[in-house]
Amino acid sequence: MAGFNTLANVMTWAGMLGDPADNATAPGSLIAGMGAVPTTHPRAVGGIPTPDFGILIDNWGIPQPDQAGVAQPALAPTPIQRAQALLFGRACRIRAGFQQTLAAAAAAAVKAPPATPPTTLSDRVKLSEVTNQADTREVARLTPTELDTCYKN
Repeated sequence: MAGFNTLANVMTWAGMLGDPADNATAPGSLIAGMGAVPTTHPRAVGGIPTPDFGILIDNWGIPQPDQAGVAQPALAPTPIQRAQALLFGRACRIRAGFQQTLAAAAAAAVKAPPATPPTTLSDRVKLSEVTNQADTREVARLTPTELDTCYKN
């Protein structure tokens, strides 16, 4: 993580093949599509909200020049290229401090106290909360068997 000082570093770690400075490669086209350069710090990408980054990946096209070097319509990324790009985005968010690693999130979840103690249901129900706001009477709660009978009727 400490070595993630440029987008090119993070892309190499994510396994994206190609020259990040060449817009005709997968990494280069992604960087160009974000309006960045290979030496941009990952915090710039980390600041892109996750849903927006997902939309960026959904609209990402990789240029495909023909044998003569003439540009052809861009192709959608392969499933692996898409996964690498999403991994790249996650690593940038973690590097920038906008997202936790899975290990840190799991550790925080284990240490977190329960939000509220479990409550027990009362065996009485106030009619003012169920059927009639003006009725102050309380009645016994129906048992599961009684509820099943009511639903069957």
